[in-house]
Amino acid sequence: MCISDSGSGMLPELREKIYQQFLASRNVNRGSGQGLAISRDVIVEQHQGTIECESSSTGTRFTVRLPFASAEPTSSTEAV
Repeated sequence: MCISDSGSGMLPELREKIYQQFLASRNVNRGSGQGLAISRDVIVEQHQGTIECESSSTGTRFTVRLPFASAEPTSSTEAV
C-alpha cells in the first residue's frame, strides 16, 4: 500500500528522525508526534513488515508492506 502527498517534501535531516516517538514536525498543538513511531512498531516489529519513506520537492510517499501469511502461531493463540 502506498500513501503519498504532493507537498513540499521533507528535509533530509527530518527524514532520519521521523520514526522517533514524540517528534512533532509541525505545530505542537496539532498532534502528539507518536503516529509514525506507533505505525513502525506495529508494521515492522509486530508484523515483520516494512515501511519505507521517499521524499522530494514534489511530495512524500510512504510504502507499507505486510507479509501475506503469518508465521507459526504464538503461545497466546494456541489452544490449551
